[in-house]
Amino acid sequence: NILRVTDFCRAFIVLEDIPALLAIIELVWVSLGPSVRRIKLSTLKSGNESLPGGYRDCKINIDVSGHICEIQLHLSCMWDICDIEGYKCYSDWLEYPLVGCDYSFDLLNGIDKKKISSMITVAEKIARITPLEFLFWGKKKEIVNYFTLAGIYMRDGQYGKAEAIFKELFALCRSRSDSSEHSCEMLFFGKLLERALRQQKKTGEAEELAKSLLGFAQEKEEKEESIWESISYAQQAVIDTFDTIFDPDKKMREEEDKEYFNIIVAKEVWHDIRQHRFEELE
Repeated sequence: NILRVTDFCRAFIVLEDIPALLAIIELVWVSLGPSVRRIKLSTLKSGNESLPGGYRDCKINIDVSGHICEIQLHLSCMWDICDIEGYKCYSDWLEYPLVGCDYSFDLLNGIDKKKISSMITVAEKIARITPLEFLFWGKKKEIVNYFTLAGIYMRDGQYGKAEAIFKELFALCRSRSDSSEHSCEMLFFGKLLERALRQQKKTGEAEELAKSLLGFAQEKEEKEESIWESISYAQQAVIDTFDTIFDPDKKMREEEDKEYFNIIVAKEVWHDIRQHRFEELE
């Protein structure tokens, strides 16, 4: 049973793009067809979950003299995120899963006061290499350092110090010319700032901030519709209802036709790329 194999070696190849991935799959299949046991593409499908740490790759399992060799095919745009440290990132996510943590600093719960104090000392030393007022959005590492320090302050009850950092990070997001494209980060830091304010009983400031965050979120999500658009949607809904009653399989047929059409287009695109980039496969 290939899924129970325990003695396999691994190799990995970092590929430029999807066409290169398709080319190497075809090359392996043509060259080693009888030995290929599995080609797993599931994590590359957008509707499926990624591997821990956000990884997505293709796995090819080949039988080599009774041993299963696993070849991992990575796309460079994903591999470049963590580079050779990728496996460490993957292992860390397995060991310290964040699933179910609505508030990431809850992971510090259960750590005693003495250890928290030691963590603060180390975090302050690292963060203050770059003064808070000198931060800008390009300094990703420094932003993470201050974010971590603020979280430890929150755990230690030093809400005033945490507030100062969250205010700076929140202002940093808002000051960006493309802030609308980074609304998730802005809302994230804004909610942390609100939490720090509430812990200090600064209810007025917290409520004002909460209202502004809610307004921003609604502005981002809501799309104004004219009365004619509403009528059009209503008419379409009625048509869809009658279609479902008189021809219940219509929607399924349309989806199948659409999928079939997409497959044909994808094949044509692939054959065109294959002819120009991978002549050796012809």
